[in-house]
Amino acid sequence: MSNALKAARERQLAKTKKQRQEERDALQLEIDDVRGAGPSIVEAMANECSSEEVAKVIGRAMRATTTLKDGTVKQDHRTQLDAAKLSLAYSVGTPVQRQEQVNLNLDMNDLNPAELIDKLSESPAMRGKLREMLAEADNQADKKAIDV
Repeated sequence: MSNALKAARERQLAKTKKQRQEERDALQLEIDDVRGAGPSIVEAMANECSSEEVAKVIGRAMRATTTLKDGTVKQDHRTQLDAAKLSLAYSVGTPVQRQEQVNLNLDMNDLNPAELIDKLSESPAMRGKLREMLAEADNQADKKAIDV
């Protein structure tokens, strides 16, 4: 790579770093800006920048590129995908997040270990909840042992 090309690439990288730093500085919030969030933060953000400005930023992000070490410019697919998700979230809405609900009533007198193992093998959520409950039980037992 020629010296002129190296210098041009360094100027481009330096400019990009400077621009990124300016963007980060512009996005930093003070703790008082976030205190009590909820509707007040949304109102504050709406007063700070218009929806047209937000649309322009998302549009630029959807056309984002990155420069490789050899100077080749290519599309930044990760940034573009994140921008597309953000755009869809605002325009269409986010999809419903699915959660597995586990409701199981166990009578310890009638408990068949084979049935319990079978139910646990079918439900990752139930195994996770059981792990949490066992950890909490261990913590409580340890506290009681220390108190005695």
